[in-house]
Formats: sequence, C-alpha cells, structure tokens
Amino acid sequence: MRLSKKHIERITIAIILLMWAGVIIESLGNNTIDLHEYVEESGELTWLLLSFTVFISLAQKLFVIWMPKLMILSRILPSRKWTGIFAFIIGASHGLAEAAKRGGISIESITSSWFSTHHAAIFGTISVLIMLPLFLTSTRWAIKKMGSKKWKWLHRLTHVAFIFAGLHTALIYFFENGGVEWDPVGLMAVYAVGYGYLSYKRKKKMKEKVLHKNNT
Repeated sequence: MRLSKKHIERITIAIILLMWAGVIIESLGNNTIDLHEYVEESGELTWLLLSFTVFISLAQKLFVIWMPKLMILSRILPSRKWTGIFAFIIGASHGLAEAAKRGGISIESITSSWFSTHHAAIFGTISVLIMLPLFLTSTRWAIKKMGSKKWKWLHRLTHVAFIFAGLHTALIYFFENGGVEWDPVGLMAVYAVGYGYLSYKRKKKMKEKVLHKNNT
C-alpha cells in the first residue's frame, strides 16, 4: 500500500513522540526526572532530529543527480517539517532542564546557563534561537502571508541552526578538559562535502548552459 503524505507525517510524529517518551522514561528515578540524564538524552535526540531534517534534504538533492527515477526520498521529505518542529520543542526543553539543573527555572538561571561557555551552551542557545522563527512560521498560514520565496529563504536557516548545534555537541566538554566529540564533527564534514559537491554540480551545469547558448 502506498502511503500518503498525511500518513507519512502521522507516522513521523508518532515515532518522535515515542522516542521523546523513551527519553523521559529513561530519565525517571524515584518518581522524579533525573535532570542530568534528561539533559543528556534530550540533547542527543534534538541533534538526531535536526541532523535528519538537514540530511534528508541533502540526500534527496543528491538522488536527483545520481538516481533521478528513484522517488522514495521525495515521499519522505514532508517529515522534515515535523522533525524540525520537534527539534525546536525538545531542544528548548533540553535548555530549560539544564537551567533547572543549575538552580530552578528563573530568568537568572536561564541566562547564566544558556549564555555560558559551560558545555558550549552558547552554541546550543544560538541554534534554538535560530529555530524559534522557523517554528513560529511552520504553518500554511505563514507560507501564505510571507510568500513561498521568502518562507523558503527563512527556512534555509535550518542549516545554520544545524551548524551551531553541531558545534555545541562537538565542544560540549572542550571548555572543561579540551575534549572534542568527533562524531558531530564527522557529520558536519559529510554535510560540507555533500553541499560542496552540489555547488560544484550547479556551477558546472550553469557553465554548460552558457556554452550551449553561445554555440547556438
């Protein structure tokens, strides 16, 4: 049976909610949430969702070049909307849990935790703040009001949010002991190579069009 766009979106939402529920359950201890555990697990889930949002788009663009007849990824693309939305929601809860861990939810604790270099928090904060307008404009009403061109331009900031989230994840222990998490560095390197290749192919195609036009 061929799944419709709505079915794919509903399945995506269900999977994300199950994963988030798993994070909460894993963080439970003595009927209370272990904030340290929740911060760690919710951060990993946020990074996973944001990475999926970016890489499914990259993969689809590469498949158009390499295997244009294979349309399976184009059917999964609508799920990007929900992985992006939940990346913001869970990422914000990750930040609030970090603030609570440091002394409760207050303007002072949020400011001191979100804008510090401890655990490279400042990079994560920048990522969440970039995702805020994307979250607020993730409706059809917003697309209609902004216009498709402006909306698409704004939502390209997802890539900037991904880079800052990657820096946060990679440098999470750097300011304490100089350690670097290399997995997000590797993922960002793959991202850079992928989009570098796409840029090369676009430039090559444009040159071919110019040469063809000049020769006719």
